[in-house]
Amino acid sequence: LAQQSRGRLVARARAAPGACGRYCRGMPPVAQSQPASGSPAAARTPTGRETALVALGQGALMLLGGVLALLVAHIFGKNADTDAFFVAYGVYAVGLTFAQTFRLTAVSRLVSSTGSETTTLLLGAVVVISICIGIPMVLLANPLGHLLVTTDPGGVAPTALRILWIALLGQLLAAMLATALAVRGAFSAIGLGTLPSGIVSIGTFLLVRSNTGVTGAAIGLAAAAFWLTMVFGVTLLKTGWRLSPPTVSPARRMGAEAAHLTFASATFIGTNLAYVVCVAVAARVGRGEATLFAYAYVLASMLVGVTANVTAMVRSPALLASSNRSEDAEIGRAHV
Repeated sequence: LAQQSRGRLVARARAAPGACGRYCRGMPPVAQSQPASGSPAAARTPTGRETALVALGQGALMLLGGVLALLVAHIFGKNADTDAFFVAYGVYAVGLTFAQTFRLTAVSRLVSSTGSETTTLLLGAVVVISICIGIPMVLLANPLGHLLVTTDPGGVAPTALRILWIALLGQLLAAMLATALAVRGAFSAIGLGTLPSGIVSIGTFLLVRSNTGVTGAAIGLAAAAFWLTMVFGVTLLKTGWRLSPPTVSPARRMGAEAAHLTFASATFIGTNLAYVVCVAVAARVGRGEATLFAYAYVLASMLVGVTANVTAMVRSPALLASSNRSEDAEIGRAHV
């Protein structure tokens, strides 16, 4: 900051040399700071091709998610087991809210960071959040399942909750890795990595459904999540990032980051909690009603996935890095 301030003062003085005489004219050029190894480059606006590729990847992911839901409907119909599964999926969707909001809540920290420590802290915060969500989804899966759905003779809800927690852990890690890649301008890698994930999910479901029943859909979601984590993790390593935990109070700092991310996501979490309440009420109206409500929700969320989520991912880094706030209103109107 001192270098930048001195550079601006010298530039103004050189533009009006009479104001400071030989002193300013004799000042040496100000050295430009270089980013540390593994730090994000200056955030840039994505090209039209990159934006289209990210949108295509998100669109394919959401579309194939809808196909997965239709396959569940075609194979299993609508019954008590599908109701129990989609109620469990509603709890998963609440946790998945973090994956959507990381594109907004974590970008400012990543844009202003140098080196690899901030990204490592945020990934650690993701693990902390996942462990906290694991308390109701894994340890309390049985009582939570019985609370949300009254008719579950096959015990589908608790089993699905535990498997979906594994999927959630992968999705949250993948979302944070994708946010770090977006800050580094690796939009093509995000789009290309996302494209096959829906195929992985459907393929896994078709392979295991005969032995697992409707919970095979949860296994398919977990497989897709860890595909994304692997692809984005390898890509981030190729950019020069390395795991770099802080040397001072790492657990405390990761906990603080987790609290910040949770607080910043509170509004979005509340919206998805409303869905859990609605699908639980639908399950009590009649057998199969929760399944129909969940199908409608999945189809509606596809529109959000290919519009709002893509816009947040590809535009946030450049907007936060920009120092020209006078253009913000115009940019906002253009996006609306």
